[in-house]
Amino acid sequence: MRYLKHYKFTTRLLVIILAGAAISACIPMPSFNAKQAKAAQDNKPKVFAPKGYNNAISAARSGNYDEAIQLFTEITTTNPDFANAYTNLGLLHRHKANKDEARQAFNKAISLNPADAVSYNHLGVMLREEGKFSEAKDMYQSAIQHKSDYAPAVLNLGILYDLYLQDLPNALTQYNNYQKLTGSQDKEVEKWIIDLDKRIQTMNKSQS
Repeated sequence: MRYLKHYKFTTRLLVIILAGAAISACIPMPSFNAKQAKAAQDNKPKVFAPKGYNNAISAARSGNYDEAIQLFTEITTTNPDFANAYTNLGLLHRHKANKDEARQAFNKAISLNPADAVSYNHLGVMLREEGKFSEAKDMYQSAIQHKSDYAPAVLNLGILYDLYLQDLPNALTQYNNYQKLTGSQDKEVEKWIIDLDKRIQTMNKSQS
């Protein structure tokens, strides 16, 4: 099922983002191979990490989410304009199912960094879970608009078109875009593409 696939993907994304955020100017997307990871890292400007930020990252990586939330919250008090801290707070609160806190953190991150694709993407997931499909689409599209190679949002938009909006051609486009971005490494998405191709062909024949 696409939903189960999506759940596993976003769980893995949480860990990767938290692990890499301390040394980059923006929250990085997951690395799909060593060459892409190196190229992405070479292109990211380094920024000063506020006091306690590395400790917050370490706590999150170790699974000490309550401690990490406390540390990131302290950072937002001393460095209220540091968008990364809010993004990570949003991810942690989402992981703990604190929906209101997660939404507030993501929105704050976007207000500080309007190009924060991660926050747009996760807000989109939350809206999709609430049945607000049109608003979820807007969030995914905003993520892609600001970061066209942000694969998680491309995949989520494809899932939304496929399962919730029943827009098969657009779903197929997004799945193909996702495969291009990830080097066609996702075998499950490849199965979805084959299935959609067949469904679209059947639909076209029935309409002709």
